[in-house]
Amino acid sequence: MSRQQTATWAAFCANLGWPTSYRRGALIVHGGSPVLLIPTGALIDRQFLAAVEDAESTAIRLGWPDDVLIAGGNPLPAVRSYLRSDPVAGLLGEFDSAEQEYAFDAGLWLRCDACGRMGVYHELRSWHLRPCGHYAEPQERHVRGQHVPAIGRAWAEATYSTQIARSAT
Repeated sequence: MSRQQTATWAAFCANLGWPTSYRRGALIVHGGSPVLLIPTGALIDRQFLAAVEDAESTAIRLGWPDDVLIAGGNPLPAVRSYLRSDPVAGLLGEFDSAEQEYAFDAGLWLRCDACGRMGVYHELRSWHLRPCGHYAEPQERHVRGQHVPAIGRAWAEATYSTQIARSAT
């Protein structure tokens, strides 16, 4: 992935209050439930699915023991969510330690009731939020798009700031 995309995702994470560190082509998003964020240019389902194998390889290469978020060309990609009406953030791979593999499905946006930050939960598996680690009850607290403008603003600010920084060099 390009440095520009990785920088934009790092700035976006900072805008959400998510502390990150860079690690060989990916971002580690720190918190109670850390996640390895892998920026891609994916915008639709099949592009995200095509990125799964590389994401798993990156996680294995880095020795990453936790969940993986495949992030696309923006934080609100056109990926289907089958069970929920919350907006999709990308594909979230939840690590199954018993099976030693990742289960990927839609990662959905939700604002955490405990800490107030945006987080991502797995559509079909655990509903704890990444990166804060607090447990969410999405069936009772669906975002239903109400936070899309805030996510869009955070992305626009990240895109703008990284483009300004890039043009200054």
